[in-house]
Amino acid sequence: MALGAHWEWRGFGRGSPELRDSFESLEELFPPLHVVDRYIWIPGSNVNVKLRKGIQDGLKFKRLLGTDGDLERWLEDPAELYDFPLEAAAWEKLGVELHAVGLDPPRVPPGPSDLQATLECLETVDERITIVEVHKDRRARLFRGPQGPVAVEWTRITQPETVLSVGIESWTEAAVGAIRQVILDLRLEAEAIRPMSYLAATGIWARGGLISG
Repeated sequence: MALGAHWEWRGFGRGSPELRDSFESLEELFPPLHVVDRYIWIPGSNVNVKLRKGIQDGLKFKRLLGTDGDLERWLEDPAELYDFPLEAAAWEKLGVELHAVGLDPPRVPPGPSDLQATLECLETVDERITIVEVHKDRRARLFRGPQGPVAVEWTRITQPETVLSVGIESWTEAAVGAIRQVILDLRLEAEAIRPMSYLAATGIWARGGLISG
């Protein structure tokens, strides 16, 4: 949700009715959204790369900057959000990420690429790359605590499996403490939710596994 550098806790699993009630009690941040993300799974890379259709359409890069226990600091640089149709600069950026892990960059298609043309081009790249299509129904609310505002995301994933993702993000100076307070208040440690980033989840799906399995 947050652009720029921010701290994030995320988990996947099943949420209790009590957790849902706690989420519903928070202030709405944005109304329900349906999005389809196609993650470009690049083995060996710590960059979350995806093609999105539904909101902020285009190619997005999300970079892991560091960790603090089960919290992660990510960077979503607005300069690395490329709208459809993709221009040559977007393909060049993707080529850099592939080259960094020893994979050949894609051949830049002639002219701008819409989503379909982009997917067709990626199918011709190294067979170790996997496109994982994820369907999401997303909602977000705002937790206003003593250490600053925290965004709480509730996402029902229906493909490649039915599973809940809960994300907690903060971009303030006290982000780590603020997020940990929300984890305590929502009693997330007692929930059947496994801390995991989308990057890690995509790796499971890319290998044919299930988070809930």
